[in-house]
Amino acid sequence: MYLRIAGFSYLLTGITQPMMTVIKATDHPKQTAKISSCTVLLNIILNAVLIFGLFGVPRMGVAGAAIATLISRVFELVWVLATLRKPGYVSLPLNKLLERNRLLSRDFFKTMYPLVGAGLFWGVGFVSYSAFMGHMGTDAVAANSVASVVRDIICCLCDGLAGGGGVLVGNELGAGHLETGRLYGNRTTILAYIIGFVSTLLMLALTPLVVSVVRLTPAASDYLYGMMCIMAFYMIGRAVNTVVINGIFAAGGDTLFDMYSLAVTMWGIAVPLAALGTFVFHWPPLLVYAFTCLDEVGKIPWVMIHYRKYKWVKDLTREF
Repeated sequence: MYLRIAGFSYLLTGITQPMMTVIKATDHPKQTAKISSCTVLLNIILNAVLIFGLFGVPRMGVAGAAIATLISRVFELVWVLATLRKPGYVSLPLNKLLERNRLLSRDFFKTMYPLVGAGLFWGVGFVSYSAFMGHMGTDAVAANSVASVVRDIICCLCDGLAGGGGVLVGNELGAGHLETGRLYGNRTTILAYIIGFVSTLLMLALTPLVVSVVRLTPAASDYLYGMMCIMAFYMIGRAVNTVVINGIFAAGGDTLFDMYSLAVTMWGIAVPLAALGTFVFHWPPLLVYAFTCLDEVGKIPWVMIHYRKYKWVKDLTREF
């Protein structure tokens, strides 16, 4: 029932997200933040109203959650389309949507295909990690669920820096200011390390509080404490790699490195070790969990070596 209704929202998301990227990349990141925040807030309110039947609305349960998601995505699309029609924004005339330029298409797909491959590697890899933890028992699954929520919240810092840094670097590279783009890249990388260490300290500081607040079994609480400590050091790698790879490298069109690095570190090292520990050697859950976090930390030297080659310092634009 849920997917039958909410499935239409995925189509709308596929339309709005590229448009939101255009808005953000053209020096209007505040507008995208406003749209996203209001959409999430609307979704939360509609979920409460439709699921529980508040304010005289019929109680719909799961169907209400799906309808809330769909309405929120329609709201988001309408707002994005209205925004693009304002002065100072890049308009998207409908009569131009079907026009095709072979040269630009080739440039686009050359950059896009590695990103799609990297996304598949990343997504399937994280599903595999969850599957491994699922074989460790209910206590490990519960602890991993809580730890993942805390991780995702703290990762908002590095995700935001990656998006903002990518826009700054990309704008300078696209304007032909390669040295300025390199300078912004260097400064953004320094900020990435700072955010990484701050995230590590924040994770360590929150560990006792999270463990004491969440109601878990004693075994699950022990697992959660260990996972949070492991994840604290993982956050350094996550911050640096997210900002450098998803922000700086992507701004210069150097997207193939991400796919290669995931193929080697995640699928060549982390996933096999975690799988062996789960199904063959039956290692303790915390050791298996540590291996699932190994790829981000182990990737830092490789990422920085590639960064210093400055292959990402290039202008992707063309003149006609």
